[in-house]
Amino acid sequence: MGTGKSKSVKQDLKEVRSRLSVEGSSVVITGRYHLLPRRLKDDYDMSETELGSGYNGSVYLATNKSTGEKCAVKPFKLRGVNMRQRREIKSEAEVFLGMDHPHVARLSDVYQDETDLFFVMENLEGGELFDRIQKFRRFTDIDAASTVWQMLLVVNYLHGRSIIHRDLKPENFLYDKKGSDHMKLIDFGFSRAHKQDTSKLRLVCGTTPYMAPEVIQGSYDKRGDLWSIGVITYILLVGKWPFEAASDQELKAKICQGVFDWPQQDAQPEQHAGNSQGAHDFVTKLLELDPEKRISADEALKHPWLETRKHAASTEDDQHLNSDMLTSFSKFSEASKFRRNMLNMCAWSLTNEQRAKMREAFIAIDTDHTGTISLAELKEALEKNGLISVAKSEELVSSLRMQQIDYSDFLAAMLTSRISAHESTIRNAFRRFDTDSSGAIAPSELREVLGRSYKSSEVDTLVRSMDSNGDGVISFDEFLQYLRTDEADATHQAAAASIIEDEIKRSPTARQLEASLQGLPTTPGEPQKPAANSAVNMSSSEKEKNKRSSVCSIL
Repeated sequence: MGTGKSKSVKQDLKEVRSRLSVEGSSVVITGRYHLLPRRLKDDYDMSETELGSGYNGSVYLATNKSTGEKCAVKPFKLRGVNMRQRREIKSEAEVFLGMDHPHVARLSDVYQDETDLFFVMENLEGGELFDRIQKFRRFTDIDAASTVWQMLLVVNYLHGRSIIHRDLKPENFLYDKKGSDHMKLIDFGFSRAHKQDTSKLRLVCGTTPYMAPEVIQGSYDKRGDLWSIGVITYILLVGKWPFEAASDQELKAKICQGVFDWPQQDAQPEQHAGNSQGAHDFVTKLLELDPEKRISADEALKHPWLETRKHAASTEDDQHLNSDMLTSFSKFSEASKFRRNMLNMCAWSLTNEQRAKMREAFIAIDTDHTGTISLAELKEALEKNGLISVAKSEELVSSLRMQQIDYSDFLAAMLTSRISAHESTIRNAFRRFDTDSSGAIAPSELREVLGRSYKSSEVDTLVRSMDSNGDGVISFDEFLQYLRTDEADATHQAAAASIIEDEIKRSPTARQLEASLQGLPTTPGEPQKPAANSAVNMSSSEKEKNKRSSVCSIL
């Protein structure tokens, strides 16, 4: 019985992997979700140090063998699980794999073997929001607004993707490092994809003090998450729970009544938070008993009280940032599809410190707070301060060939100039393509990771373009050389030209092109008279240049 269930959950997970790779960017899904023969121990050294524990088990410290970076590993047993557990594992894997936001913990890798599933996440060393609440007891309006702003950004992102978290609490918001104020959301064990126009969710789950009344009553949707944010905001400002009781049953009854006290103004409001009328109004709109009247995440982000938050960058920094972004996006817009895929994989290999250089810029450009950058938002940012003309910005945006820019797309673009791609970062990206841990990427491995977006013949062409020593596989040095070499570099073009020669031999259309270049008949018995300014009059160097340019547009 246990074996049958184990097979079912493993099949469920493979279907999740396959579906996500079709719906989104296949490379960043298949490149991070590893199946046998690749194992966790191939890439990470596990320790027995427990970083924390939650509803679905403990999280342990591990070390990335390629970079030496510390990370957190969350294991799941795939054998002997019941139907409910199987659904939860599947749901968490599906939700977490699709997350790509500056305020969500980074899911670096997933490993699935015969008996276990492992989530490898970034190690957030700054501690829980809960710990800071215990330390400071109450936050000032400015600090509270800054904290709530970050929480709402990620909630709005989730809700925009039709995902309900269902367990928002201070223990699930962690600071990325000691002394930092940048928070990230963790633990998607209770999260669920749920379309607004479907029936209400019924499962009562989460942590009681943060549950919305409708969650307790067993009929709710995404608005329940906003109630939880209201409870956290109240705690930050007032220093105690809005609803308190001696028993869980009594607590639920008080929550369903929705009545809470707001303290009187303190004698020293600058030292104690929760005194402003704006803060009171904000919390009241979130702790609204009727979910239909409760403000949404998008509406909460527009509340005037949040304008008191600290701003991350000065105007001078913004000007310098936009100049760098212009250079980066110009290069990214000229990059081939394959090169963008490689850069995107490198973006998932960046350390927290490397990502930190650009995450505030991403958030600033995302003016509608959806967690993605629309082309209109990018265009506006590029035109800011007159750094680029309207015509040039339209041309650049059009050349990106994208509907929207996700966080990792943004980081990948920045890799072209702003963020230094260290060798360890590239090595970490390389091993995601080296699915059998052999130390080289074979065409079959590249084909597996690139997925359905590339034809088999295209993959073979890509391998040959990077395989400088002709052994049929891509070594790390060749992978490194490709990413560190400009696509217009003569070495790369020379490799591309050899591929053109092979294509000419196989393709009738290409044979006609070659024949016209040589002044030969395109069909038997049909002499070809060249025009005065035709390709036949080109110099041999010009012919070679034209052939190389054609293949580089593919690569």
